[in-house]
Amino acid sequence: NDNTEKLTSYIAQYPNGAYEAQALYYLATAASDAGDSEKAYEYASKLAASHPDAEMVDDALLIKADAEIERGNDEVAYETYVTLESKASGARNLQEARLGILRTAGRLGKYEDVLSAADKLLSTTAAGGKESSEIKYMRGLAFEQTGKPDGAIEEWKALAGNVDDEYGARSAVKLGELLLTQGNVKEARKVIDAFINANPPQQYWLARGFIVFSDVLRAEGNDFEANEYLKSLKANYPGAEADIFQMIEERIKE
Repeated sequence: NDNTEKLTSYIAQYPNGAYEAQALYYLATAASDAGDSEKAYEYASKLAASHPDAEMVDDALLIKADAEIERGNDEVAYETYVTLESKASGARNLQEARLGILRTAGRLGKYEDVLSAADKLLSTTAAGGKESSEIKYMRGLAFEQTGKPDGAIEEWKALAGNVDDEYGARSAVKLGELLLTQGNVKEARKVIDAFINANPPQQYWLARGFIVFSDVLRAEGNDFEANEYLKSLKANYPGAEADIFQMIEERIKE
């Protein structure tokens, strides 16, 4: 009933008691479910440190990692996921550990680790539809960042056909940007035209698509038209993401 008073009393009354690990796990779970990341972190950390071989330590490490992300500690969360990967006794927790490594490594710029985690995830049948597209998108990003653009193009092309999916939309935009960087203006225009005409539901990525389209126009020598698209986007974009308006202003000033 979300009443943890007797659990906390037990821990206080019987430090290192026979059921301390189980009590700490229940407390960590209750705190996590209640959105109290500080308490969740406290209980899960104590469980992982004091009872590293307990049956429920895998789930506690997941709670700990989530709390660390909530606290903005991606580096620490990454290490927790690595620990979980080495200890996980079940397929679900192993999958969650590798997904955690993929995501935190991506934010930390550890792209070789992203590639390693993606390969492990995609070699199993556990990765579902949305997770599969996220994993492939991240693998493409890691390919791009490690100087393997052909790998990125292959991944993003395969995903860009489904722009209703968030990672399909991301892939289309990133693919257009990469092709433009390579000087392949014609192919970049083809990709971005198809993306915009498909009218994806993600307003942020559609806006990013229009920004890439303005870059294509500028590469074709149509500076006036490029600026008109940017001004129209600035006036009509319904979102409030600062980076969209920053990208618009930078291009108009240039």
